Amino acid sequence: MKNQIALFTGTRSLTGLAIQLATNCEYVHAAVGINGRWYEASESRKRFGRLDQRQYASRRCAVYTLPPRSGSKWNSWLQDMNSREYDWEGVFLWVFKHQGNPEKFYCHEAAKSAAAVCGITVPEHPVSGCHIANALDMAGIRPRVGRFGMIA
Repeated sequence: MKNQIALFTGTRSLTGLAIQLATNCEYVHAAVGINGRWYEASESRKRFGRLDQRQYASRRCAVYTLPPRSGSKWNSWLQDMNSREYDWEGVFLWVFKHQGNPEKFYCHEAAKSAAAVCGITVPEHPVSGCHIANALDMAGIRPRVGRFGMIA
């Protein structure tokens, strides 16, 4: 089973621009790959769910392959995440360094949660893509960098 986190650079929305300006981080979106299927917390979908890979194929990103863990942990994680709503308000609170609703998730929180399944702690809150990248680098996981459609 191959599980991954993708951290996307560049922005396609005002939300992404606000995130980039507030965090001074190149990573403005995150997705989690579980056994070849990709998921994201999406503002347009208003919840956590399947990512349309065609929509992201040309976007630049860093893809980190996570250490293997038992399938049951990932199944439980995915089941829990699929019931989560997108934390629209939390993104804006996060930009101003405040915590949003803990029952909802935005994309970086979902990626942080996925890293935790593998025992990787992302200590910062609010969490940004750079905090996730730093935690994965500290765990010795090096990314493949390129266009999502070519490396995911």
